[in-house]
Amino acid sequence: MIIDCIYHFSESITKCIDKVVLLPIGSLEYHGAYLPPAVDTLIADRLIRKYLKEGAIKELINSSEKCLILLPPLYYGYSPEWNSFEGTISLNRELFQWLIIHIYLSISSMNGFKGLIIVNGHGGNTSLLEAIARDITYNYGGRIGIVDIWRVASKLGLKYCHACPFEIELAKALGINTTGRGASNKAHLRTIVEEGIYLYNGKRTLGYEGILPKLDLFIKEFYSSMNKLLSVFLNDSKNNH
Repeated sequence: MIIDCIYHFSESITKCIDKVVLLPIGSLEYHGAYLPPAVDTLIADRLIRKYLKEGAIKELINSSEKCLILLPPLYYGYSPEWNSFEGTISLNRELFQWLIIHIYLSISSMNGFKGLIIVNGHGGNTSLLEAIARDITYNYGGRIGIVDIWRVASKLGLKYCHACPFEIELAKALGINTTGRGASNKAHLRTIVEEGIYLYNGKRTLGYEGILPKLDLFIKEFYSSMNKLLSVFLNDSKNNH
């Protein structure tokens, strides 16, 4: 059973014996003249919804007693580098950490809780989420998994970027509005040249060759990553609250 917390009542949750919670996370930050500030979050949320609709999850949720609980997306992330650009709202590291921890502590108190899967659409959150997941695991005995959209894309040779053609084409494929042209700041794009080396470019578009053919491969790789985590959580009989 799939339970969307935006639309379903709490009574639906109590009927489930095994519960895995899904949390899309992104950011609210400047994304140039072609993308909305919330695009990272919208991509994470719509990828999850696409997966729940199209992914091969029937064999994982083979009874009404197993539930995937989709939480409302978290629109605010860690984006201090974009604070001087219009449309950006960034949390500091401490607040972001405690927000995730307290969300986890609240949902983990549910009977039958099996784990939390975070789908992250903002590269600036990645290292923080990994550190938070370790804290939750060691300090609270937690069960938490992260599917990072840009780590998934990197398996296909698509390096992390900001407001680049891949992000624009992915947003289009997910039905997100990409026609905005009202930003006053010069488009400021970022990509990773190699691990730990960032390139900021305000003059030209940082593009990839063959983006469109890789979109379908990216979707399949995302589905595979979700299936792997769900299989671990739902098939672990030792982890029952």
